[in-house]
Amino acid sequence: IQVAPDIADGRSLMCLVYTIEKNHPAASTCRDTWASRCDGFMVMSTKRVDSLPAAHVTHEGREEYNNIWQKVRSIWKYVHKAYGDEFEWFFIGGDDLYVLPSNLRAYLTQDPKVLSAANGGSTPLFLGRRFQIPKAQLFNSGGAGYALNRAALKLLVDHLDDPKCRPHQTVFAEDVNVAHCLEVAGGVEAFDTRDMNDTRVKEITAGPFPERFHPFTPAQHLNWHPPRKKRPDGSSQDWYENYNAPWGVALGPLCCSRDSVSFHYVKPDLMPHINALLYDCRDQNNLSPPWRPSPPP
Repeated sequence: IQVAPDIADGRSLMCLVYTIEKNHPAASTCRDTWASRCDGFMVMSTKRVDSLPAAHVTHEGREEYNNIWQKVRSIWKYVHKAYGDEFEWFFIGGDDLYVLPSNLRAYLTQDPKVLSAANGGSTPLFLGRRFQIPKAQLFNSGGAGYALNRAALKLLVDHLDDPKCRPHQTVFAEDVNVAHCLEVAGGVEAFDTRDMNDTRVKEITAGPFPERFHPFTPAQHLNWHPPRKKRPDGSSQDWYENYNAPWGVALGPLCCSRDSVSFHYVKPDLMPHINALLYDCRDQNNLSPPWRPSPPP
């Protein structure tokens, strides 16, 4: 994986991590490794802690995994009101997500396909790791994190309370419901974020393209293979293969774009190791400038 030059300008990218008070140490690890490289950063939690920084976000229903949809609804309303005019892009994920903000920022602000689709920022865009529920909703994985531009954030918040956007549903699948709301409210679908310019695909195979946003750890993606045995209807016994059926999953080193953006299920003790490999252990002369050391723990 290569690290893009740091082109932080203070307004391009706001990063959000949602958590609960007892997991503040994990959120602190996010802050001390990758999150300080975002243009803006805020933890959305059950308790306000200015030094983290964390905001206390209240929502309908109980604070539990099966009610994350209500938590995320409140988060997006809060972010739109407090920061909607300050940043161009808003990226959200949990406290077990490792992100490369410079790669994310470069992709969102410099990729020709993204720039063309955004139409100067007037067209709502919803970017992340696409999953397709068989015969149902196309959405971006919440685990891998997803990004909304300012226009998409406004569209979402303007319609979150519409009956068609399931405003009172109690469910963990906030990512599915965000995708559903954006689609029914404005015809916005999850954007194809695969790296179709990765030269390794042409050199090695004509198969599926590497992904930028990842729902598992680097090692899990590197070692994943589909099960050989299929179900009677021809589908896979692995949900991950089924959710990627329309475009396929690139295997081995091709799993992940050299410009990868995020990895999920990264525990707090692993984050500093990944951070060191990407930033601290490389020759300063071979790291994409400007080089910035990790913040102290």
